[in-house]
Amino acid sequence: MKNGILVILLVLVSAIYADVMFYDDFNRANGEVGNDWQFNTPAHLTNSSIINGVYNTDLTSTGNTYHDFTSQTSGKVYVEYDWKLITNDWTACVYPVSELIFIRVDWLGNITYDDNSSFTSPTDITQINFEQWYDVKICYDLDNDTFSFWIDNIQYVTNASANSVSSINSFYFLNINAPNFVQQIDEFIVYNDEIPDIPQNLTATENVDDITLNWDAVPNPLLVNYKIFRDTSSNPTTEIAEVGPDITTYIDVVRALPNTDYYYRIKSVGINELESDYSDEVGVVQLKPDISVDPTEIEIQLNTNSNIQTEYFDINNSGNGQLNYFVQGDDTLGNFGSCLDFDGVNDRVVWPDGTFETVFNSGSYTFSIWVFKDGDATGYDAILSHTSSTSNNDFSVTNDEKIRVYCQAYDWEIVTDESINLNQWTFIAFSYNDSTEDMSIYIDGIFSKSGHIGHFSNPNSNWELGDESLSSYNRNWHGKFDNISIWNAALSQTDIQNSMYTELFGNEPNLYGYWNFNEDSGDILNDCTTNGNNGTLTNMNLSTCWIDSDLPKSILSFNPYSGTILAGRFSQQIEMITDGTNLTDGVYNVNAVITSNAIAPDDNLEIPVTVKVDYNPPLAVQNVVFTSSTPDEIQIDWDSNAISDSVYYYNVYRRSNDEPSYSLIGNSSTTTYVDYAFTGLDTTYFWYKVAGMDWVNNEGTHSSPCQANLNRFKAPQNLQITMENNNRSVKLVWDSVTETISGLPGTPTCYVVYYNQIDPETDENFYFLATSTDTTYTHQNVGLFIETDHMFYTVTAYGGSMRAFNYFTENDVTFKFGELEKMIYDFSKNNANIQHKEKISRIKK
Repeated sequence: MKNGILVILLVLVSAIYADVMFYDDFNRANGEVGNDWQFNTPAHLTNSSIINGVYNTDLTSTGNTYHDFTSQTSGKVYVEYDWKLITNDWTACVYPVSELIFIRVDWLGNITYDDNSSFTSPTDITQINFEQWYDVKICYDLDNDTFSFWIDNIQYVTNASANSVSSINSFYFLNINAPNFVQQIDEFIVYNDEIPDIPQNLTATENVDDITLNWDAVPNPLLVNYKIFRDTSSNPTTEIAEVGPDITTYIDVVRALPNTDYYYRIKSVGINELESDYSDEVGVVQLKPDISVDPTEIEIQLNTNSNIQTEYFDINNSGNGQLNYFVQGDDTLGNFGSCLDFDGVNDRVVWPDGTFETVFNSGSYTFSIWVFKDGDATGYDAILSHTSSTSNNDFSVTNDEKIRVYCQAYDWEIVTDESINLNQWTFIAFSYNDSTEDMSIYIDGIFSKSGHIGHFSNPNSNWELGDESLSSYNRNWHGKFDNISIWNAALSQTDIQNSMYTELFGNEPNLYGYWNFNEDSGDILNDCTTNGNNGTLTNMNLSTCWIDSDLPKSILSFNPYSGTILAGRFSQQIEMITDGTNLTDGVYNVNAVITSNAIAPDDNLEIPVTVKVDYNPPLAVQNVVFTSSTPDEIQIDWDSNAISDSVYYYNVYRRSNDEPSYSLIGNSSTTTYVDYAFTGLDTTYFWYKVAGMDWVNNEGTHSSPCQANLNRFKAPQNLQITMENNNRSVKLVWDSVTETISGLPGTPTCYVVYYNQIDPETDENFYFLATSTDTTYTHQNVGLFIETDHMFYTVTAYGGSMRAFNYFTENDVTFKFGELEKMIYDFSKNNANIQHKEKISRIKK
């Protein structure tokens, strides 16, 4: 039965350890010692009783226990057991029979070990406690003749001398000169390699911007690390990280993909790179951002007033995950002025020896240039060289269109893996870091290749653009160059990208030289900085080498270029700067391109941007005339054939007699405008100006003023007032009106009578009383109801319909009711006061 149990135990332990040589858990019944342990003198085992499942062993000074197994002469042998000291006396831990390699504890609990010369105490432990269980592990490395030991999974001795141990076939566990020493051991194991346990209880917690993994520690002092695996499908096998043996958590900062699950497993790794099986799998769905932009499209107008305009749009995140975004501007054709065309035979631009030595021969620098290599070019073409017949230093393009830098002083070169396209503009930048002596090459702002290279040598020759005239090779450039810049600093990729499409001012920090090629003629290529490093065109046909540049120029830039928006309904405002410098008039359809973790790979979000450029405002409007066919409107007309630029609409301005300046009163998409806005204006004569507005809101020069007047009737003349009906009524009579104020004949539709009981000097408003189709009107019984002794009247001729009362006041007449006051007084005495008051009351209502 015992042997059957032992077989089962060995099977179980073998699942944990690679090669178990011996195992004893001491769980015997009736004090049975068993055949696995042997003692040279059995009487030395003074207490063989079982205490709490632990074999309690009390050894004498001459007693020891040992275990025999097949001798091992190479590799590593481990012995591991649980150990408790009962009495405070000298003891020795287990050691190979063949050698006296002791790890011992003195009567105070201090640990020492034999390092092949004397007993040495570990520096990071002073003692152990009695009556306390410890896990002890010792490793003997037979190949390297060293040993190491751990207590409670902490290693205190590493690769100490093993005193020439060449083989192991048994272990002793004994005391030294301590007849009363008592100790207990349990779970005694001997093995030669170890596979760690499988990590248990792996969990994954999704957060806003990461996924946190946690698991239980694997109790193994020989554990080296944990390996973490992640894939977007089940049973992941792609390793993403390794963490130390004392770490049981890992934060995975993943860039979430839309609708993508993440699956994780881990392994524990022991010595000799022995790995456990995979842990159980956990899967999570990453919290997702939700991206939108506002506005969804933008229109920008660049006109005479500004060639740079700033617009804004918002990137919004209403999802649950953190939103990462990157914004860049689309490119469009602009105008960088002129450029130089090289014939591929002997064209070159020359700078004298000494021009660039302080840059390329010492310190950090950046050299950038736009190049255009023609498709029929077949040579190994020089961009910029400093060479002689025996010394070559150059930036060039190989015959298979790869970018190359060569420094003959060290015989070092860097050649990109990518090739540039023929018959196409390419932006190339070389950034050299002096502290590392490394150069990085960027093609169209994208990193291409880096390598170690030294400073250029000094062959005492000219610097040449587009040629190596002193070289033995044919390296003439066939194509175009534009916009060269040289900097006394190693620019970053961001700096390089920002400068690609930017026309510099020449005073930027660290800028050593800048040539924009905008001369358009002549034999000098001017340096736009104050350093004055001008180049000389050599062997070039000055009538044909200067051509218009079709270099691509971006009109959009962004700040910031990238960012993060936390989960929830938050947004980030993006500043979009539109630079139309040197752009020709026209419409440019470009895009603000947004790449984000909320968008599927190889996809992006584009905001259409329409840029309208027009720096030429319309010419002045000509031949502005007016007509006024009714009393309430003035029509303005002008010519359209005098406009040299396209006009979307016209602005109309007006000034009256009593106004100090012109005011915008409206606009028209045709060459006619009708002005109706005269209500309440006490004037007749007006002046008008018209200006054309083009499609980007450039306003043209204002036209010459046009004087106009309303075609209204003259005011009625000779307004007479007489009293009737015993001085109770007022009769008004006036002359008929037969012409307008512009002198044209006409007949009014009617006459309109207005009144006021208050002197116009106090209240200038008149109130409608009645209309009359002839030149007379009687105001009946007015004397019975007025509360003052005055009544004021005015009459106007009206030529429009009665739908409105636009009138022009020309003549005011005042009549005083001197006799009426007495009549009202007498009338009150004739007992008619109540009726009189009632009438007044009704009038007031």
